[in-house]
Amino acid sequence: MNSIASLALALSLVPIAVYVGLPALSDLWALGVSLREPQSGKLPEPKSLPRLLFLVPAHNEKLLIDRCVHSLFAQAYPREALSIVVIADNCSDETSALALAAGARVLERSTSVDHGKSHAIRWALKELTDDFDAMVIIDADSVVDPDFARMLAMTPGLRTVAVQAYDGLNNEFENALTRLAGVLTRARYHVALRIKSAARLSCPLTGNGIAVGREVLERFGWSPQTVTEGWELYVSLTLAGVHCVYCPGARVEAQETRELGQSQSQRARWAAGRMHVLRLYGREILRAPGIGVLQRLDLLAELSSPGPIVRAGITFVGIAACVLLKPVGYRLLLFLFSSGVVQPALYVGIVMPTNPQPFRALAAFAYLPVYAVWRLGVAVQALIQGGGNVWVRTDRRVDGG
Repeated sequence: MNSIASLALALSLVPIAVYVGLPALSDLWALGVSLREPQSGKLPEPKSLPRLLFLVPAHNEKLLIDRCVHSLFAQAYPREALSIVVIADNCSDETSALALAAGARVLERSTSVDHGKSHAIRWALKELTDDFDAMVIIDADSVVDPDFARMLAMTPGLRTVAVQAYDGLNNEFENALTRLAGVLTRARYHVALRIKSAARLSCPLTGNGIAVGREVLERFGWSPQTVTEGWELYVSLTLAGVHCVYCPGARVEAQETRELGQSQSQRARWAAGRMHVLRLYGREILRAPGIGVLQRLDLLAELSSPGPIVRAGITFVGIAACVLLKPVGYRLLLFLFSSGVVQPALYVGIVMPTNPQPFRALAAFAYLPVYAVWRLGVAVQALIQGGGNVWVRTDRRVDGG
């Protein structure tokens, strides 16, 4: 390969290599910062328990809504400090009756416009007059740990921050697909978010297990307009100077899809939604005053990352091109591409010894080639959607059914 062709190839590979390597570079920088930061010890118990408003947006959730509500009433927390409200959003089934029977207060919403979770939350906040210190969003297919409220209450300055709970899976060991998703979830919450938290970075908000302090809501309202409300809230609040805190002790577990076809629209919506948020806020991330370079880098890494599986696929193609064609600066390109595999593999290796079923979890990686091809298809679908903002409900089922 002549020098001009070699340079042209290198220039074409650089943006792809940076795209793949950005999450690893951000986490590596954050790790370095965290090692220099003094780490706080055990959090003190709050002098007075904050009042928590749990909102459960539900659209035709008759299969699982009573289980979710029962888990909220099982909190090891004073009952008088909790409000549990189900938003029956355009339901045509028995969601309202079942939620009422389980003990929740129910707000029924019926509209032909503004469908979806974020609109339902905004509407409910206008309807409610409850006095609370923080609002907590719980998906209707979730089971909330009994210590969730108590652990959340220990968050310093709860009224002035947003909080992300540990958003795990309640059917992690159902089949190979759910075990694989469980490993990736553990790597995310046990390693990646702990690094960000230790570096004092704002942590991403997933949409389930989010708590928003009362003063934040009074200042900004419920602002998200996209179907990936967690990602939009994370970016908009971080840019506004509101810290998004990770609280690993507050655990909520939701139902993971057990078949690829079942989760196709959900995964495509998540990927397209992140692209949409990146387009909406990309320039502001680069220009907004008051946030550091590392926080900007991490915001961009979180919004642009295609996920560990697609990253790995791009990585192998990039490595092959570097090894076979050796363009200008190929060693640096190899480093960036390799990080797309090394980082997630390292995180998986860290969490695997704590997995309750480590050998079955490892065996699930035999399913990885099929899953990788499927995830690539989802990424293509998301690109075709172009960051669409259409909400599509994911089918539910009774666990084991």
